[in-house]
Amino acid sequence: MLKSLSRLPIVLWALAALPLTPLMPKAIAQTPLLQQDYLDTVDGKPWGAPSWPYNTVVGIEMFGGGMVGRAVLDRDGQVEPIDGYFIKNPLGQIKPVSTVVITAWSSKTDGCYMDMLVQYAPSPSLGEISLDTALPYLVPRDVQIAVGYQQVLTLVPQKLEGRSWIAGPYRYEYYHTGQKQNYRALWYMARSVYTVKPEQAAMLSSAKPGNVRARITFTKGSAYQYDIGEGTVTRWKEVFNYNPSCRPGGAGKPAIPVVGTASGSTPSGSSNRPAPSLQGVEVNAYPSNADFNTFDRTLRTILAKKEPGTGVRLTPATRKARQAYRNQWQKENPPIARFLGAWYTGERAFYVYPSAQRGRACVVAESGGVQDFYVGTALNKEMRYGGTAGFYWVDQEHILAARDRGGAALYPIYAMQNIPTLTPQVLEAMEKAKCNTTLP
Repeated sequence: MLKSLSRLPIVLWALAALPLTPLMPKAIAQTPLLQQDYLDTVDGKPWGAPSWPYNTVVGIEMFGGGMVGRAVLDRDGQVEPIDGYFIKNPLGQIKPVSTVVITAWSSKTDGCYMDMLVQYAPSPSLGEISLDTALPYLVPRDVQIAVGYQQVLTLVPQKLEGRSWIAGPYRYEYYHTGQKQNYRALWYMARSVYTVKPEQAAMLSSAKPGNVRARITFTKGSAYQYDIGEGTVTRWKEVFNYNPSCRPGGAGKPAIPVVGTASGSTPSGSSNRPAPSLQGVEVNAYPSNADFNTFDRTLRTILAKKEPGTGVRLTPATRKARQAYRNQWQKENPPIARFLGAWYTGERAFYVYPSAQRGRACVVAESGGVQDFYVGTALNKEMRYGGTAGFYWVDQEHILAARDRGGAALYPIYAMQNIPTLTPQVLEAMEKAKCNTTLP
């Protein structure tokens, strides 16, 4: 087995599947173009992909001309020392026990993607290992990206058919300094493709400037942490803005659908908080510890004063029914189970319905007799919906923290027993989103 690689830290991202084409007169000023066809192969890619533009936004050009997307490319590499020496530039000359991971983050007319190419030169002491032996060290099982506090995206590679996604072995020569002798060795590479969902693209686009911590896990089970460079992070927003919906034909369209304008029931009480808006507001960063501490103090004051429009509204029987409903979905879709049910704050109500898709829920926000529909996504202790609003776990039974836009103060929402009459528009949107339409 490749014992030497199991100790190797991996810290590189970029795309080796896109050769730079000459600048075309029709291209956007100062924007290099890359041929889309080269996304579909690993053949003929040199070690380290030295000729491609990194840390800059590039246009993706289709065959025959015309830009169909944008991408940002990034790369890095690591090696283990051999013969007592460290290799200073693993991206240039191939050396034993070195790895290059090359990726592109792209937004195109047909969706959003991350393409990864892994190049690996195993230790010659292992002999000329076969491709099947090298494969578990080339193909990722998943990639995780920590875009904020307790905010981790997980990307899983698409299932690709055929060997066109794997290449090698390729022979190269290196000089053994201790033995003062030239040796011939092998290296391999493999490509994997990841679909980026609209909510994931929104989270990447809202990442703060600076390096972002990430982790790659290969099929053999070893996990390595590394940094995605600031040059890539700061350009995610521009790249994914090309097609923020990440859907076919969605270039220039909003990422999350909103449906509304019909009357329905709403609980009594009072609140001056406006309904969430999608216009010109970035996705929330995860609340800090200071935010949650402030929320805890505010909640204690509210509960002590028993202010109107506050407090959990569940009878013993409805508590039991709500918990049974959550337990059922904890098995089928655990990320969303904690958020399911009817919630309220003042005159505003939120109805969170389960989805058959893991980590996804449907949110119906109701205020002033108007219902708005959002697709929500849950990760760890947070559920986001509409690109601007979020619900968060707190250490209170049947109470969540919420906020309407990035940076806004957290406020409590409380569990209640209420079954709304959903509008035809909302029901249609929920059916398209494959959401269950029943609540406890």
